[in-house]
Amino acid sequence: MDQTVYTTQNTEYVFIAGACTQVTDRRTNTVQPQHPALGRAIACAVRIYPNGGVAPVDVPEEGTALCFERTGTEERSIVTSRLVQAPVVS
Repeated sequence: MDQTVYTTQNTEYVFIAGACTQVTDRRTNTVQPQHPALGRAIACAVRIYPNGGVAPVDVPEEGTALCFERTGTEERSIVTSRLVQAPVVS
């Protein structure tokens, strides 16, 4: 089964079949079983500019942030910090 891994400074996100299946804290190497990104797909990726502006990008890449799809009636969006590595497919 192919998996894709996106890494921020503090967190690693693992995706299988488009859904986030594991979130790991990179500092402690601890899996985060209650992380709100679990089970969600990537809605888009955005480039965040120093002035606070954001712009969508076609493909997540180093320096962009991931935005996760909302589920149910949630009002809060989940946006990662900037990626330091993306993607690693295995």
